[in-house]
Amino acid sequence: MKTKRKRQYLQSDEDWTVIFCTDSPEVDQCISNKEVIWPILQRGVSRLISEERESLPVIEIRSLSASGSAWVTIRKSDCLSTLNKLLNWREKREEYEECAEILRLMKSYERMKTVGSVQKSALLNDSDVVIDK
Repeated sequence: MKTKRKRQYLQSDEDWTVIFCTDSPEVDQCISNKEVIWPILQRGVSRLISEERESLPVIEIRSLSASGSAWVTIRKSDCLSTLNKLLNWREKREEYEECAEILRLMKSYERMKTVGSVQKSALLNDSDVVIDK
């Protein structure tokens, strides 16, 4: 299993990690390998939050024996559950600096959700206002 960074040219300047595998069992093994996947997911969640995106592709797994790729995409709606799983995994490994980073990401995510809710509420209130001339 080899990993490398790839730049997508067709849609935008987004980066994701490409993992090359030889066959389907190796793809399954790669997906279940937390040592490989979780750090990439953490970077992806961090980027999704900082860029205030709805979703972000973070991993493309290519198999030499298959014609397509498997994609791992992070969605805004799954951020909190992903961060909780990451936090539990990092705590078990006693990686407390990473735990602090994940807690910071959780606060940023909550702040992003709150700001988004306030903006939506403000838009709704503005549309209810009728100005007579």
